[in-house]
Amino acid sequence: MFLGGPRYVSSRMKMTPGTAILWTALVPGLAHVRLGLALRGALAFLTSVGIFALGASIVGDRIWYFQLFQPMALLAPLLDRVPLQLLPEAPNLGCCIVLSMLREAPAEGQATFDWLRMIRLPVPNEHIGLTLMGFSGIINSLWAADAHWASQERRHSGRSPTAMAFLSWMLPGAGHALCGQRNKGLLLGAAVVTMFALGLALASGDAVDRPLRSAWWIPQALCGGGTMFAALGTAPWPEGPVGDWFDHGVAMCAVAGLMNLIVMIDAYTVAEDAGKVSGAVGDEPGDTAEKGA
Repeated sequence: MFLGGPRYVSSRMKMTPGTAILWTALVPGLAHVRLGLALRGALAFLTSVGIFALGASIVGDRIWYFQLFQPMALLAPLLDRVPLQLLPEAPNLGCCIVLSMLREAPAEGQATFDWLRMIRLPVPNEHIGLTLMGFSGIINSLWAADAHWASQERRHSGRSPTAMAFLSWMLPGAGHALCGQRNKGLLLGAAVVTMFALGLALASGDAVDRPLRSAWWIPQALCGGGTMFAALGTAPWPEGPVGDWFDHGVAMCAVAGLMNLIVMIDAYTVAEDAGKVSGAVGDEPGDTAEKGA
């Protein structure tokens, strides 16, 4: 997904790292295009917007039931249009804004209570739709990190830091292994996977369920491969009473996600330090020697 070692063209524009992150949040891929990385920008747009749109086509307005909090009256006019409280979708901010503008209002003569009650009703395949929408925010965060790197006029040789973070999100420890730290990757990956697997086991395989415990799902989603497996294979939660260790399993899966966030950040840093190349991104390997001559 995240390409390594790009050749930057002379038509790229200057951009601060903060601006690159903001542009990516509003329009995925725009910062890459303005930096001369058109192919990567197109890929960012297709993945972030495409996955979000696919999930939204399943979930529809029901997504607003999973806001982290209801905006207070003072902030409601802003957050109704810029839904920062919609996590983990919020890093894909432009898509969230468009979705909020397309949100259906109560029909004429329809009571607000009845309108709100409708978005509480489950829809077919909502676990898949909600997972796709949440994952789009995480993926766009990674694209923003990639734009942040590119905007600093540096290039990397070897492994892309963002690609290593992405791989660690999907398979904990994979980024470290590909960067040459195989033992560290195996150790970190085993710790995260074991924690997540134990959580699923304690909850009889049903620890991950966004519709019922959306706040817990946010950190769980940071363990991307495990969360996708749970969404496709074990959700929704079973009806009826649950075991005594059910809540412990939910918490352990959330802790596993937070652990994996640290693994992702470390994998990014390892790749950054290992592949960092001095000089501007437009320099070719022989440029430094030529300048010295």
